[in-house]
Amino acid sequence: MASRLIWKDSYSTELKKDLEELQPIFKLSHPVLCKAVNLLLKEGVIEQYKERNKRRGRPRKMLRVNESQRKRAENLAFKWNAYLFSLTAAVKALRAQPEDARQKAIAAYYENVGLKNQSLNFGIK
Repeated sequence: MASRLIWKDSYSTELKKDLEELQPIFKLSHPVLCKAVNLLLKEGVIEQYKERNKRRGRPRKMLRVNESQRKRAENLAFKWNAYLFSLTAAVKALRAQPEDARQKAIAAYYENVGLKNQSLNFGIK
């Protein structure tokens, strides 16, 4: 999210759409997005302002990186992008495996992190 807001101010619906297009491995629900936005607002990394749109009656709540926290936002974005790169590489490697090996690897991952019966499979089908 911080990596997206570094380049362009956005509102939550547009941000969700853009993140899902850029990072199709993840399904982003609105409640999860709201929690992430609230955390970044609380930490001061991003800030909120209202922008009036000529075509709409009420102002839209926009999000942007707090300029005093730009370095921190860039650092968060760098870490997130590094994580995405490694996750994408792992997903590609898993997709190349036969179905039974894939399922065993996913089950081993969940067992390793202490989760059971999770529906998240990183888009590996």
